[in-house]
Amino acid sequence: TSQTVRDGYARTLNDSDFREGSLKQPSNIRPNRIFTADKRLILYRVGGLKQEKLQEVTQAIVHILRE
Repeated sequence: TSQTVRDGYARTLNDSDFREGSLKQPSNIRPNRIFTADKRLILYRVGGLKQEKLQEVTQAIVHILRE
């Protein structure tokens, strides 16, 4: 989401976090708001994240599940 998030779980997402592609503006990954999206709802892929950012988000999800 590109809206300001005020919880301790949100992880910022900037262009420097991408190994390919980018977003139009800084955004947030919400590891505490996991959902399933039907493939038909996804119009296109904006890029791919660097391994470091994926690990950061994965660690946040694991932390949430262990709470």
